[in-house]
Amino acid sequence: MPNFICKQEVSFLNSTAKLKNSLVNWKRNQLESITNSIEEQMFTTEKLLDLNKKFKTRKENSSMLMISMITFLIPQRDRFAAQLEQLQENIAQNRRTLSEAEVKRENDHETFESEVAEHNDAISAIDECLQLLSTIATPSLAQIKKVQKNLSKIQSSLKKHNQFQIFVKVLLEITVESNFADQGALRDIVVAFNNLRVELVDSLNQITADEAQAVTDFKNQVIQLNQEHAEFQRAVVVKNAEIEANATKIEQTLDLIDELDADLETLNGQLQAENDDYAFATDVYNATVAEYNKEINAANQALELLNQPRFQDYVKSQLKGA
Repeated sequence: MPNFICKQEVSFLNSTAKLKNSLVNWKRNQLESITNSIEEQMFTTEKLLDLNKKFKTRKENSSMLMISMITFLIPQRDRFAAQLEQLQENIAQNRRTLSEAEVKRENDHETFESEVAEHNDAISAIDECLQLLSTIATPSLAQIKKVQKNLSKIQSSLKKHNQFQIFVKVLLEITVESNFADQGALRDIVVAFNNLRVELVDSLNQITADEAQAVTDFKNQVIQLNQEHAEFQRAVVVKNAEIEANATKIEQTLDLIDELDADLETLNGQLQAENDDYAFATDVYNATVAEYNKEINAANQALELLNQPRFQDYVKSQLKGA
């Protein structure tokens, strides 16, 4: 009988040891399962965080591009447009100035030619008077009338020149009053004619020099205006290139913003889906961990029971009683 009890006790102890090992292994497996669940949950969390990061980065990039366009590209576009408009106005003003200068030069040249003709007519009349006076000792009435006629012609030719008008008028009065009867008066008249001729020639030389200087100044003005016109045109070419580059940059920026917005929409959808998956996975994780904890607690209680001396004594007593 004792041998039988001893064998039963040994068998029980072996079974108890196997049960303990099984409980320990099961507990270890449960803990590994919990660890795997935790790792899966962490992976889901990292994936969600990565999507959140991408979404935030795309949104920040889109906002930065929009701010750059509003604060830089659009003001630059408006500034370039205003500068181009000013250049075009400068070109128009340059051409108006050239046209006005050409009209003025033409009018001034016509005035010059008219004055030259007036001076030449007056000088010719004086020469005719001097020639006539040099060939006569006692002039006839007809000759006197001719001299007076020439003086009237001179007076008419020089009507725009006040500095000669008084002088010619005095000469005309002298010829009327003296009728050249006095040889001394005749000589004075000849001297006066010569003086008038000198003044007319000097005046003619001066207006000719003034005309030459005016022509030179006009040519220099034309050269300067044409140079400015060429510079304005080159500036227009450069400004148009800047405007085109700005328009291209704005278009590229808008395209990039659209692309980022499309990415944001896609990421937002993915983020929503991942949030839903995360919520579901969290519920599953919490339920699984709770179930595992219950099972592990039960296993711990079973192991504690098996390890208690009272349980072993109770089993032994039952075996002996049997």
